[in-house]
Amino acid sequence: MRRVDFTSKVWISLLSTLATSFLFTIIYTLFVSEKNTRTGLLYGFCFGLFIAIMVDLNQYVLYPLPFSLVAKWALFGIVEFSVIGLIVGSVVKDET
Repeated sequence: MRRVDFTSKVWISLLSTLATSFLFTIIYTLFVSEKNTRTGLLYGFCFGLFIAIMVDLNQYVLYPLPFSLVAKWALFGIVEFSVIGLIVGSVVKDET
C-alpha cells in the first residue's frame, strides 16, 4: 500500500510536520488564556484527540486497515500531542 515513489515525496511529510508544529504552537499562544504546563497538557490532549478523530479514523474508513492498528495510532498520537502540549506549556508562559 506504500507509494512506489515515496522517497521523492518525503519532503511533503516533513513540511506537513513543520506546519503542524507551527500551527499547534501558534494556536496555543493566541487562544489559550492561561499558559502553563497543565493547560498545555490539556490542550495537547484535546488537539491529539481531534487529530485522532479526523485523521486516524478516516484512514480506517479509506484503507483496509485493522482497527487495532488504527486504535494504536490514535492512542500514540494523543500521547504524543499531550507531551508536546506539556513542552509548549512549559516554554510559552503568560506575560506578567
